[in-house]
Amino acid sequence: MIHTQLGVGIEAKDLGFRYHGHDTPALEQVSFSLAPGEACLVVGSSGSGKSTLARIIAGLVDADDGVVTGELRLGGATWFDKSAPVGVVLQQPDDQTILHTIGDDIAFGLENLGIPPEEMSARIAEALSWVGLDLPINHPTEALSGGQRQRLALAGALAMRPGVLVFDEPLQALDREGKREVLATIEALRRHREMTLVVVDHEPWQWRGLVDRVLELDQGCVRSCKSVTDSPIEWAREVNAPAPSENASTEIALRVESLVVGRKGVALPGVHDFALHRGEILAVVGPNGSGKTTLALTLAGLLPPLSGTVGPFAPPHSMDSAELAKTVSFVPQNPAHHHLADTVRGDVEVSLSGSGLRATERDSLITHQVKKFNLESLLARHPATLSGGQARRLALASATVSSPRVLILDEPTQSLDRDSWNGLVEHLKTLAAEGVAVVLSTHDDQLVSALGARTYRVAESPAPALKHAVSSTPGWLEGANPLSLIAASVAIAVALIARVDITEAAIALGVSGLLLAGTRALRSSHAQRLAPVGIAAVFAALTIALYGQASGRVLFEWGIMRVSEGSLDLALATLLRVLAIAVPAIALFQHISPTKLADALTTYLRAPERFVVGALSATRLVSLLGVDYQQIRATRRSRGMGDTPWWKRIGSDSFSLLVIALSRAKTLATAMEARAFGRSPRRTHYRVSTWRGIDWAIIAIGMAIAAVARIGGSIW
Repeated sequence: MIHTQLGVGIEAKDLGFRYHGHDTPALEQVSFSLAPGEACLVVGSSGSGKSTLARIIAGLVDADDGVVTGELRLGGATWFDKSAPVGVVLQQPDDQTILHTIGDDIAFGLENLGIPPEEMSARIAEALSWVGLDLPINHPTEALSGGQRQRLALAGALAMRPGVLVFDEPLQALDREGKREVLATIEALRRHREMTLVVVDHEPWQWRGLVDRVLELDQGCVRSCKSVTDSPIEWAREVNAPAPSENASTEIALRVESLVVGRKGVALPGVHDFALHRGEILAVVGPNGSGKTTLALTLAGLLPPLSGTVGPFAPPHSMDSAELAKTVSFVPQNPAHHHLADTVRGDVEVSLSGSGLRATERDSLITHQVKKFNLESLLARHPATLSGGQARRLALASATVSSPRVLILDEPTQSLDRDSWNGLVEHLKTLAAEGVAVVLSTHDDQLVSALGARTYRVAESPAPALKHAVSSTPGWLEGANPLSLIAASVAIAVALIARVDITEAAIALGVSGLLLAGTRALRSSHAQRLAPVGIAAVFAALTIALYGQASGRVLFEWGIMRVSEGSLDLALATLLRVLAIAVPAIALFQHISPTKLADALTTYLRAPERFVVGALSATRLVSLLGVDYQQIRATRRSRGMGDTPWWKRIGSDSFSLLVIALSRAKTLATAMEARAFGRSPRRTHYRVSTWRGIDWAIIAIGMAIAAVARIGGSIW
């Protein structure tokens, strides 16, 4: 059994909360009580105050965010008492994974609580065992599936041994297997009844048998708070599924033959063959990571097929952007990736920018579309300010205003409440009735049933090989202090920058290369990382050779280009100097763990703890920026704007990327705060940064290479 603090009771009396800048309170006179160890499901439509209540219970909202009235107590502690023992699991697994390895991620909350390092390993192993995550602690978090990431978030919360555990829609981003894994873990928690659970979810039927009480909110007020047996809540979503052929015609809208899909030339398993008629709805189903989104992007012409065809029209990936928008339209999983304007009306209008319609015709189409999707009252709003249901309606309006023959949607029901979900179902039925062929990439079985969709199952893909899996027997450089590796690189660089000399650079490059190869410190990935630097060095050397100041005998002259003995010497010296600095730096930096570097900076250089740890956590988001940018580019192409010159779209693309990055950063900051980041002035370290003899030796080797190169250059 996991060792937790005993569950604490929760009591609210006339609790109210109004965010700064809002006239309407998010919560008003909310009163309820939960006994220690009880599990409560919080339900209500979007905007009813569910997430605000969950955040207040978790201690993630304070007086700086808004005005509080009434009273909330957790085991006797008031709501603003940050010492209250509360764990939190959020909706998006990606955005709440904080550090780069499993062990470091779970230890993050323990470090913030000031737990002694000698206790952390036992707590981490205990939490991993409890959630059933049988992986080594140095396993990279980037290699985890969605279900594994969510169980990791739960393990991080459990390791802190909270008395209250808050779940804010923890199942929304997961496939069927991921949901099963997380629910099984929560069921085990319930059997022991050690913690008080508060669950916020739009889909209550998933929690039947796991909760004791249901708290229903309506516009910030409590409509009811009753036991499960007395609650009027519907524990099953009733759907009226139309016959699969109800809207379908005999005309084929989409045909796929012998199609193989993949990214960057790597094929996913399976060959796809199917046909879709006008008015038909096809649901592409399968587990997370099986390639549903890759198939959808290929059908939408946003990724080229590796082989096979998509028809019966011209290959979508070869169409220009304007033609593609009239043929196939794509709505991504995150509506924020789909919005390209700063108002709702402007976002719909963007999709007509290449239509060639007169202004009156364009205005008429826009008016019809915003009315059809119930957006009339939102025309002046920024898309980023819309609720999940409103943003999804806007995405549909923008995607279909140009009347495409095929509409493709990726996970369209994620984060939708009941009313928005029902509205989406009706909109998709209407589009099918109008003759649009609809393809859904989804793991929402209820949606498939409600639409009477034909299903196409994608086989599960094998787990991808890890790019930089951490060895269980690390080499000698992995055990070095990161500061010593940096110091050695700097020593070589300073010596070479001080003087431009061919012999000196050649000696430094040869000696460092031999040492790295002899000690097996080089990795196969070094060549790939060195390639951009090498190419840049070659071009720099070529430029110096052709346009540098001539000295000595002139070997070639044409126009402004003049190659001399002196310019060739300078070009070669520049090339060798860049490589002599880059080769050891890249090789050594490859062995630097970001977490170890952060620990070394705070331990030895006394760098500000919060700044260093915050920057370390933010490095996880850098890789996601590339994914977000690709999504924005795909949206532009899908909406007929992909042929716009880059200098005309760089401003809007940058702003869209900034909005998405800020949203991710906000979620990450919330996840960090939920793990007690910044709550205690005393923070411990799971990894104890040490300085050993090998570190002095590494610095000495770097200085020796610089010295040998300088002496050799002077002699020769």
